[in-house]
Formats: sequence, structure tokens, C-alpha cells
Amino acid sequence: MRVWVLLVIGLLLLPRPAAAGGDETSVAALRGLPGVQIVIEDIPDPEAIDAQAIETMVELALRRSGITILTRDQAAVSRAAPFLYLRVASLEMSNGQYVYSADLSLGQRATLTNGVTYSIAGTWRATSVIGFAGRAVLMTALRTVVSRMLDSFCNDFLRANPPRVPAASTRSVRRRDPKIEEVDPEPVSDAQP
Repeated sequence: MRVWVLLVIGLLLLPRPAAAGGDETSVAALRGLPGVQIVIEDIPDPEAIDAQAIETMVELALRRSGITILTRDQAAVSRAAPFLYLRVASLEMSNGQYVYSADLSLGQRATLTNGVTYSIAGTWRATSVIGFAGRAVLMTALRTVVSRMLDSFCNDFLRANPPRVPAASTRSVRRRDPKIEEVDPEPVSDAQP
């Protein structure tokens, strides 16, 4: 009976779609953002999850994609006040295994069509993930899951805000003065004297 209960719980905890990013509405909500502030929820089990490693991974993913990381002050003065919110958690079970979860979403100020401005609205969300792992591979499992979520966000952000390609140089080509004749120097002989 206990095995069946664990199996049912495991099936209920399988990854499932939330208001997943990638759809046109979610991508459109990212258009015009100057960058994002990173907000990582306090990690409840710091012995099992390396918070600094997770934060570094998020920052590197955004920087590699060319997405500006805003400070709290920069985000606050931005019209949208965008922030990328990451929540990772784990819980050790009695058998030594860990149940872990990860959620990544983007929040920003939003104005409805009737003119009402909300202080915060969730406008983009990655598919939430819940899984099981042993302590030895917990960080690897979390890195894999969070990395996929970050890839999804970065792809959507760049789809909404394609990098600007610098304009081609309009340098003028020097024209030769027709009055100047080119002189062909005497050919150099390969023979040694």
C-alpha cells in the first residue's frame, strides 16, 4: 500500500505546464524591457542547496544572452520595474532522498486597458518543476532544471527584444585622382648578381 501511495504522489508531482512562457502573449509582455532585476527567494535548506552557485548561474545565463541585469534602484525607476523571480526549494524525505522544486517567473508593473495600474503582475512564467534526487546529485538536478528555465526565458526575452545590429559603416570609398598616373616600378629580378 505504501508503494502505491508514493507512486501516486510521484505522478502528481511530475513536471506540469504552468502559464508557460513561449506563447505570443508572454513574449509580447517582455518587449521593451531594459533588462531585469534578479530576485532569488531565500533557500530554506542552505546545506543541501548552494544559493551562491544558483545566483551565479542565473547571472551568467543573463549576461551571456546580453540581457542587462538591473540593480534594485535601476529596476525601481524603470517604468516596468521588471524582476526575474526564482524559487528553488528542497525537502529531505525519511529515506534520504530529496524532493525539490523550481519556479521561474517575471513580474513587472502592468496597466490594464481600463487604465488601472497594478503594482506587480506576473507576465511570464516557465514550466514549474518538481522532482526527486539523492543528496549527492541534488545540485546537479537543480542546475539542469534551472538552466532549462533560464534558456526558455532568455530565448523569449531575445525574441521580444532582438539585439540591435550596428549599422554598416558608411565610410566613403577613396577615389583615385585621374590626374595622377600610376607608375609601375621596375620589376625585381630573382637572379642574384
